[in-house]
This record gives sequence, structure tokens and C-alpha cells, in this order.
Amino acid sequence: MNPILSLQHVSKTFSDKSGYSDGTVGAGHLNVLEHINLEIGPGEFFVLLGPSGSGKSTILRIMSGLEKSYSGTMHWGGGIRLADMSFVFQQFALLPWLTVFENAKMGLVMRKDMTADARRDIVMKELRELGLERFAHAHPRELSGGMRQRVGIARAIATDPKIIFLDEPFSEVDSFTARELRKDLLAIWERRKMTIVMVTHLIEEAIELADGIAILTPRPGKVERMITNPLSRPRNIRSHESFRLEDEIYALIKP
Repeated sequence: MNPILSLQHVSKTFSDKSGYSDGTVGAGHLNVLEHINLEIGPGEFFVLLGPSGSGKSTILRIMSGLEKSYSGTMHWGGGIRLADMSFVFQQFALLPWLTVFENAKMGLVMRKDMTADARRDIVMKELRELGLERFAHAHPRELSGGMRQRVGIARAIATDPKIIFLDEPFSEVDSFTARELRKDLLAIWERRKMTIVMVTHLIEEAIELADGIAILTPRPGKVERMITNPLSRPRNIRSHESFRLEDEIYALIKP
């Protein structure tokens, strides 16, 4: 099966204007990624896992087309266009002056082939699926962190994307809420079979969610190991097999 996303020899360098290590002032360079090679199949739940600063979010931005300055090649397969992708951010990214309904509708605003009633029906369906229907007219400040991230997920899936990118989407909520949000996300993915690419620094989260896991090294980020998750779904993350996989991955992660 042809990949829906592929990176070949992708490297990324940022300009570092803070000065050189000897104290002189000038423009240096910060190597963030080095020769990243990845292939992600259609319908796959893929996780980028690694320590802070390993370039996980930068890879996500390159894959989604948000970051255009890099060396190497990035390819979208299967006729994928920007309109076929959605992004869920770490810090909710909701507009505070808009209601839950209006925030969730944002991805559909530019759809000229869709009536206002059709947009409303789609958004309300997604809000209902995520338990937000009765909060449609509330504003983000009236919601808990978990509910705000559910709005972000509703906005992402309302456009019926083929690929969803998630950048540590559960890091701003407590562990119980994060567990519930992971269940919601898995249920959506299992029903719709879109491709999901997600960044996390939590090994247990990667094991629970992913089909494929790319282990990244500290900066400059390289792919230390590609792991195909052998655990069957639904997953028991307290099983001996899960703990064994966690130990294997933990040994690969370098702080």
C-alpha cells in the first residue's frame, strides 16, 4: 500500500541569533532535524515519540505544510490536499469571543459548496458525538480544559479530513481527562479510519494509541527506531506485553 505521507532525508536548521558559545554576538545555526525518513500508511495511527527538543512538533508542521523551509522532500500521497487535513493544537487555539458552535464551525466557513443549514447539521453532529451539544452557545472561558480540547477535536473532524495532526493534544489537561480524551479520539478513529499523526512525550500514551511509533533522538532529531506496535486492540496497557514494550521503548529514549 502506498504511503499517504512520506519524508525523505528531511533536515531542518533554525537561525540562532542569540550569539555564539564564546559570547560573541552573531547569527548561528541550530540543527533541529537531521535526515528524517518516514512513511505513514493511509488509516494508520502514527505517533512521534521523543524527549523535549527532539523536533517532534517541527516534523508535524512539515508534514502538514505549515513549515515550508527545510531540506529533503515531503510527499502527500493519494491525492491529498491541504483541504484534506486538520490540526489539533496543544493549547486549544480557540477564539474566546466565539461560541463553542462558532469555533467548531471555523473549518467549514470557506466551504462555498455548503449551505448554512448543512454546516449547522455537521457541527451539531460532531458536538453531540463529543458530548458538547448542550454547550453549543457557551464561550471557551465557561469550559474546562478537557471540554475546550473536545471543541478543538470537533473543529478538526467537522471537515471530514483524511489526515489529522495532533501536537501533544492532552498535555494541558489532568491525567483522568487525558484518559477520557484518548478514548474519544480512538473511538472517532476506529469509526472513520482517517490517518492520525500525533506528537507525544509519554510512552504509555504512544503504546495505547499507536500502530506505528517513531522514536526520536535528542536534538538534532533523528529516527532512533521505528516500532510497529504488536498489541491487539482494544489494548490493556496494564498487561505484561504492554509493560515489556514500555521497557523496550524506555531503553531507547535518551534525555
